[in-house]
Amino acid sequence: MRFPDKLVAENPGSGHKYDMKNVAIAIAGEPPIEVAKVHGDYLPWYQALCPDNVSFSFFDVRTQYDSNALLAADALIVSGSPASVTELEPWMEKIASDALSFAKSKHVLGVCFGHQLLAHAMGATVEVNPNGWELGSFEITVKQPDALFEGLPAEFHVNLSHRDHVAPQSIPQNMAILASSPRCPIQAYRLGFVRGVQFHPEFSGVITRAFLKSRWDIIAQDAIDTRSKRAQPQVLLEQTHDSSAGIAIMANFLDIALQER
Repeated sequence: MRFPDKLVAENPGSGHKYDMKNVAIAIAGEPPIEVAKVHGDYLPWYQALCPDNVSFSFFDVRTQYDSNALLAADALIVSGSPASVTELEPWMEKIASDALSFAKSKHVLGVCFGHQLLAHAMGATVEVNPNGWELGSFEITVKQPDALFEGLPAEFHVNLSHRDHVAPQSIPQNMAILASSPRCPIQAYRLGFVRGVQFHPEFSGVITRAFLKSRWDIIAQDAIDTRSKRAQPQVLLEQTHDSSAGIAIMANFLDIALQER
């Protein structure tokens, strides 16, 4: 994947005011081919959620990239990926190290794979979730108040696509669990300037349904393995929808990260 060095979002996003800022997005993977052919990739999905006074620097962190340019940004997002932290590769260690260096003074958000990778880098264990896949729209519950969830109720729906998760018994003592779901005890966490969300704020209902269709057979087998009628792909497809909470959470992260700069 080739990225432009910088893009400026056209969506007004949260509407909050701050001077022009730059957000680095560490791209750690690509959507399934079937999804990308119709809906594109992560770049426009993130762009659609952000204010017009935010510029983006995209870094394909699976290849050689300029760490100094990434570290110069005002905020950092580490994206999702089909790769697994249970099978570490050198590029994963590099972006994890850069992200923790960034988080010494600036805010970082890990999304799905990024959430897992940053948790691993801070001492937690990532494993295949014994409860199976979460793919579709699911309800999560806030466990601790955080500015990331400002304006949201105690329970809300988000869009997810993951099989691995952060093992709850493995996290550092000073890592706060911010949200959970029945299948995944750590849906969000915070440690210092690092926040992680297991869900995808950038996924619309249409995109999530496309992911589900691309992994239909896998999810069907998973429903059999976990003996869950509610996890059958047709049921999940019918229940998948846009997530206003996901949009709000992305706006909240940008407010947290950029208004302080």
